[in-house]
Amino acid sequence: MFYEDLSNYEYFFSDDSGKFKNVGWLEKNKAFTKGDVSFEFIERLKKLFFGTNSYSTEANLIRGPSHCCNLCGQNEIALSLNGETKTLGSSEIWIPSEDGELIFVSPSMIIHYIEVHDYRPPTAFMNAVMNADITSSFNANDLNLEVLLK
Repeated sequence: MFYEDLSNYEYFFSDDSGKFKNVGWLEKNKAFTKGDVSFEFIERLKKLFFGTNSYSTEANLIRGPSHCCNLCGQNEIALSLNGETKTLGSSEIWIPSEDGELIFVSPSMIIHYIEVHDYRPPTAFMNAVMNADITSSFNANDLNLEVLLK
């Protein structure tokens, strides 16, 4: 599924408010921004994906097989951190913007896109990842339910 970076989110619900922004919804044969990102950014994004007891960025976890990479076809891409393993392609990652006004929504496959396909996310997303306060409370799934129940 392809959505242009920073367009309004539309995958599980249509966002007419402009608060939820797509990042990293890539598709084969669709142009996307490439470039270097820092090792620190990638590691921070992974840490946010795995979350903490009070800071959870994962939403819309699907049951059943995960999606394969839309670019190379690889599937069952496992990611491990601190003894925990998660599969990419079976959820979304929701990251609040630095000012808290926006929520950037990415497929979890974004980590693979960055590491393997040289995808470079928008600067606003990278800043949000690097400056996320994981000591605060954030639950993407709760926010998702709140939006869906409106």
